[in-house]
Amino acid sequence: MKVLAAGYFGCGNVGDEAILAGLARELALAGAELTVLSGDPEGTRASHGLPAVHRLSLEALKALRSCDVFVLGGGGLFQDVTSIRSPLYYLSLVLLARIFRRRVHFFAQGLGPLETLSGRLAAGVALRLAHRVSLRDEESLELARQLAPELAGRVSADPAFLLRPPQPPRPGSLLVISLRAWPGLEGKLDEIASAVDSFCGGSELEPLFLPFQPRDREISLKAAGLLGARVWEGELDVPAVLEVLEKAGLCLGMRLHSLILAACLGVPGVGLIYDPKVAAFLRISGQEGLPIEGIQRGELLKLLDRAWKDREQRRRDLILLGEALQKRAKLDVQGILALAGEVERAGED
Repeated sequence: MKVLAAGYFGCGNVGDEAILAGLARELALAGAELTVLSGDPEGTRASHGLPAVHRLSLEALKALRSCDVFVLGGGGLFQDVTSIRSPLYYLSLVLLARIFRRRVHFFAQGLGPLETLSGRLAAGVALRLAHRVSLRDEESLELARQLAPELAGRVSADPAFLLRPPQPPRPGSLLVISLRAWPGLEGKLDEIASAVDSFCGGSELEPLFLPFQPRDREISLKAAGLLGARVWEGELDVPAVLEVLEKAGLCLGMRLHSLILAACLGVPGVGLIYDPKVAAFLRISGQEGLPIEGIQRGELLKLLDRAWKDREQRRRDLILLGEALQKRAKLDVQGILALAGEVERAGED
């Protein structure tokens, strides 16, 4: 069976590469052939060992035509905060897949924010055209049902949970910090640095800033400079990031997948909330965070201290949560295989 996956793959974001790595691992176990629409096909082939074509090429059309199931996601593909181009591009892929009579699976989509009429219309049409739909969280499912009231969707889990190891590592000695550039954040760096400095002095954790994209490095260097702390200089790929997080005792995460991958390893987190998806995951995982605009030294230090004090219970809770979310994601992969089976039974080409 042939599966084609599209997302923000091959664009230098470790979170999206973790989504692809989890999906690829599970489909390989099922014997499926996975091809990827990528912004960097050569990089995707090198990193994941998967066939890949450029997401804006004629080869992408050929891949759509020859697959059995077109998988969209996971990740937040249908959002128009950065640009209306994202929902319009992914809608175009769904339309082409249906024209080619391919099955379409929305895999653990994180829907929104959708602030424009065009973005909401694009997402609504794409949802109606999909054969199977799963969303990453309850908030995304609620929005999906507003856009497509007859939708029979379900809440799944981020595909990165498919990377969860059988035995999470023991807690390490790092406070791993993930930041990204965002309006208003630079004005809060002194507050963050002061809270981290006080916390690490009491917990004896070493702060390490871990970029999830190359462009995260600049803001990480600024914050690290206030502390005299290190910024990770190694590879920005999924295995390297997982290796760093395995050595963490706690994660202070702004990037969603810093918190998700930490949770996969049983590492408690505190969130810096810049987007509703971060708040949604903190709710799912029973963890706490502060909105960027509300960051104050005392409040952040209080959350870090509380997470550290309760770290053993939180670790146990995250391990149980990770097992449950991994099972949800595996069910979605079974849904992909079921769609492929429908194609085979129908004898479609």
